[in-house]
Amino acid sequence: MAGTLLAAVAANALKKPIEDLYNGSKDTIRRRLRSLIASGKLKDIQKSIKSVQKVKTMWRIDKEVPLTSFYYPSRLIIDKTPRPITSLAAVSTKENFVIQGTVGQGKSIFLRYLCIKELVASHRIPIFVELRRYNPSLSFRAFLISAVSLYRIPCDDSMFDYLAESGKLVLLLDAFDEVEQGAVTDVLAEIEALAQQYPSLQIVVTSRPDSGIERSPHFRVYQLAALTSHDHRSFLAKIVSERPRVDEIAAAIAKSGTEIRLLLRTPLLLTLLVMVYNSRQEIPSSLSEFYDAIFFTLLTRHDKNKPGFRRKRETGLADSELRKLFEAFCYAARQQDQLVLKETTIGALLERASGATGISCITEAFIHDMTKVACLMLQEGFECHFIHKSVVEFHAASFVSRTSEDNARKFYSGMTPGKWPKWRQELEFLSQIDRPRYLRYFYVPSALAALQFFGIDTAQTRITAESATNILNSVTLALRSTGIPWRFDLAPELGFVAEVIAMKSFDRTFHYELRLQLATPNAIDERIRVGDLAAKLGALSACTAHVQEVINEIRTSLSKAEAELAIESRVADFVSP
Repeated sequence: MAGTLLAAVAANALKKPIEDLYNGSKDTIRRRLRSLIASGKLKDIQKSIKSVQKVKTMWRIDKEVPLTSFYYPSRLIIDKTPRPITSLAAVSTKENFVIQGTVGQGKSIFLRYLCIKELVASHRIPIFVELRRYNPSLSFRAFLISAVSLYRIPCDDSMFDYLAESGKLVLLLDAFDEVEQGAVTDVLAEIEALAQQYPSLQIVVTSRPDSGIERSPHFRVYQLAALTSHDHRSFLAKIVSERPRVDEIAAAIAKSGTEIRLLLRTPLLLTLLVMVYNSRQEIPSSLSEFYDAIFFTLLTRHDKNKPGFRRKRETGLADSELRKLFEAFCYAARQQDQLVLKETTIGALLERASGATGISCITEAFIHDMTKVACLMLQEGFECHFIHKSVVEFHAASFVSRTSEDNARKFYSGMTPGKWPKWRQELEFLSQIDRPRYLRYFYVPSALAALQFFGIDTAQTRITAESATNILNSVTLALRSTGIPWRFDLAPELGFVAEVIAMKSFDRTFHYELRLQLATPNAIDERIRVGDLAAKLGALSACTAHVQEVINEIRTSLSKAEAELAIESRVADFVSP
């Protein structure tokens, strides 16, 4: 497939879209496009776009490889059915949409693949943009103009207007969830303004759930389908070169414990499991053992290939010390929302991590060991970034899991409304690697607080219409201005479980088609709470039944959590001397 796809990128793949742009242009734009064609720069533009398919992977961090050499076909859930997607046209070439997936599900690789396929199609110019590189000091429009220019397309404000209006440009915006937290609202507003201003411009965005863009009425949301056990062998064949080794690892996975098999639902985790297996020659028996093995596997992966060889550590730290320092470093980076790091920033974060651990080293040595030995970070010019956002999130969570009882209590108690969303993925990891404390200090208190917040008696079997209204009223439908479709806003005071209740209730109450029907100014007031809307439409009884289902699920989850903690308490009594 790799050779077929790359060979299919004809030398003149951009000839038709550029000629179409030229034929429809006038004056200055026409002269600039004529100059572009005459100077023979189309090949340079095409080469720049084609470079999108070169990436560094977990197992080949030292060298870029074509993604088509290891790409495993992604599936989107469309009409409740997972469907293989091999081009934008398989979804839509008109509609703006979000490709949503969990950590490590292959969103960026999928979007890069779609970029190359769009180039092969020779109808439009695909522009792949990494949103983590957005600097809030610029307007988002200026950032996009700069991104287009990076592909050797001379672009200014007037050229961007023409390209966006022409229908010959498609923007592929990668990782909306990596936009700096303080800039999310402004970036979303600017993306929505682009969608409103340029109806012929297709915008495709990748993101994790709950990043904010999934709430925009300008975008349809498609979920990436998870890997299943049926995918394991075929996926392994993409990243493991020897067939007998593929069979060996697949057989070992099949014999592993249930919790490990259920974990292997993303390309990232399946890749990490292969690396751990190659290092240990066995599948970890539990989730905690698997996660615990990741750092040392990545740190020593190069050494394993050369018996008796140990790559030089510039820090002079033992492996366990380096891990402890790196975990604290990641926690400090997450505290300050730092993913792309200048050397001065690394030094400041390292100083904080050293203060928290009592382990110190010079900044240059730390950068060397993280980029050249462990390869958990990449160095590009004067900046470093983590090889994957999940790296910093997992190790930040690991830092919390290894801290004292008092410090863990302080962290979990600090996950108040407004603060916990930033730590959403860390909390997900902690629910697995620090489960008893996660349940005791975070989940159970959050669930009880949510029920109390919505006025639901824990002993009450059936909820009232009033309680259902309270829950639905924590979501507000808002018309931003005349002619701009609605969006929904959550009450800012919602805790973790309260938001889960609110969003599940909203999603089940108003499905996608009904939301579109409510998007006209005549349908609802400028701002209206969902519970009030349900009453206005005479649908409160039906909505209450949906909310009841959600509350039953939360109660079941809460009961299971309390039962787990009860077992922990009995174990504590049992081991008392």
